Amino acid sequence: MQPKSQKKVLIAGLVGGIGLLLLVTVIQFLWFKLHTKPKAVPREGDILQELRGPVNYSFKELKSATKNFSEEYKLGEGGFGEVYKGVLQNERVVAVKKLAISQSQRVKAEFEKEVKIIGNVHHRNLTRLLGCCSNGPELLLVYEYMANSSLDNFLYGNLKFVRTS
Repeated sequence: MQPKSQKKVLIAGLVGGIGLLLLVTVIQFLWFKLHTKPKAVPREGDILQELRGPVNYSFKELKSATKNFSEEYKLGEGGFGEVYKGVLQNERVVAVKKLAISQSQRVKAEFEKEVKIIGNVHHRNLTRLLGCCSNGPELLLVYEYMANSSLDNFLYGNLKFVRTS
């Protein structure tokens, strides 16, 4: 081979190799881009951003909706806290559960995990979780409001129990 021919073959080989390397790199980049889901960047106090249903309400909004958690709006009390009727700014009536638990970092993390799970559960026999508040002095859950009764009355009615000896 002549020196000019060798030089042309060498240049053609280098250009072809570099082109092939660029093509493989572009294909890998596109494959990676199409097959990976973008990670949400969490904002401070915004635990529900990746969910479609539940909303992260502000403590101020829920305090206002329940008239400062007044006795007049109190629906009941259970082992996990008190439940209040609330009227949001959009006039939607909700039930706000004020949880009676200490708000340590561990408890708050567990609370946030459970809200994420429960928020995606929908069943006709369950009251739907609309959202929560974890950025105030207390942990609050916001459920759709069931008028006229409590769940135990709905399930058991006016059952009378007879005591047997």
